[in-house]
Amino acid sequence: MQFPRLLQNLLSNSLKYRCRNRPVKIHLAVEEKCGEWRFHLADNGSGFKPDYAERIFAPFKRLQVYEDVPGTGLGLVICRRVLERHGGRMWPERQPDHGARFGSR
Repeated sequence: MQFPRLLQNLLSNSLKYRCRNRPVKIHLAVEEKCGEWRFHLADNGSGFKPDYAERIFAPFKRLQVYEDVPGTGLGLVICRRVLERHGGRMWPERQPDHGARFGSR
């Protein structure tokens, strides 16, 4: 199973895209509902604009310049594909300037 990698990527993004002028807050919830495992991860980081909701899942399509925020642009791609391989799905819930939230089932 690649779920540890999925959670590592989500937590890494929460820390990477944090707002420097406030303490980091990350909330992770996991529940079993109707025989399915669901999770939600929310943070209080920089978030993203609604127009970029699907772009963040495209390989190598970054929203920030590499010099500002290093990375490959593959973290969320890996997360989504891990869930799809196990019959699940993942979606973003955007909150520009108020963090990001990702849900799955």
